[in-house]
Amino acid sequence: MGSIVLIEGFAVLAQLPMLSALVRRPARRDLLFWVGSAVACIAATLVTAVLMAHGWQSGFVATSWTTLAGLLAVYLCVAAWTPDAWRLAPLVGMYATVAGSLSFVMALATGEAEAPPASLPPAWFVVHVGMAVITYALVTLSAVAALAASIQDRAVKAKRPTRLSRLLPSIAGCEALSLRLLTVGVAVLAAGLVSGVAMEYLLRGGLPPLNHKTVLTLAAFIVLAALLAAHFGTGMRGRRAVRAVLLGYLLLALGYPGVKFVTDVLLP
Repeated sequence: MGSIVLIEGFAVLAQLPMLSALVRRPARRDLLFWVGSAVACIAATLVTAVLMAHGWQSGFVATSWTTLAGLLAVYLCVAAWTPDAWRLAPLVGMYATVAGSLSFVMALATGEAEAPPASLPPAWFVVHVGMAVITYALVTLSAVAALAASIQDRAVKAKRPTRLSRLLPSIAGCEALSLRLLTVGVAVLAAGLVSGVAMEYLLRGGLPPLNHKTVLTLAAFIVLAALLAAHFGTGMRGRRAVRAVLLGYLLLALGYPGVKFVTDVLLP
């Protein structure tokens, strides 16, 4: 087993402290929360740095760890700036643990962690990928907040709160947080789409190819932009808004890491 795979294994374990809120009584945004979240983020970032040390890697494993590191970094910033975001730690921790475990298993199965050195990408490409990672992180966190609102709504209607529902923000807090994250995410996604079209035109003199990634990303943008328009225009919220956010996230996930999974794992 290569050293990179061992590092990935330790990085998966490093995601578990974020789940400590499920057993702590009471859960607080204290030193233990910040240390656990920071360890998870640093571990994912370290794996990404090791995978990219000898050049750009675009496979599924590298893409998964890159997006996970971006997600955790953005989550730390959001948790520091907003009063309710830290309460999403159990759901974010679950997502990070599953995503990291899947990447670890795929690295073992495909040997992608031992990929040969690749060329260093130009600066504009790094900026474009950075915008894509930030977009994915923001939309993912928006979907997590929307899911938290759905969990809270079910608990309230059933009049049977659970340990998880007691940890999460209120329904209003979840919806407000999801909307704020989605607004910024759609803005960054729009900028990323424009920059991608501009770079494709400057490099090849035409529009980007109409492949699966392009179609799914455009579909995600249309769904999420329509949701924002409906919210600000008609005040749409509740279950319909939650479903729209989750649909937009699914399309974006299929367009970015999903395409990598199909091309690098299933098709070979």
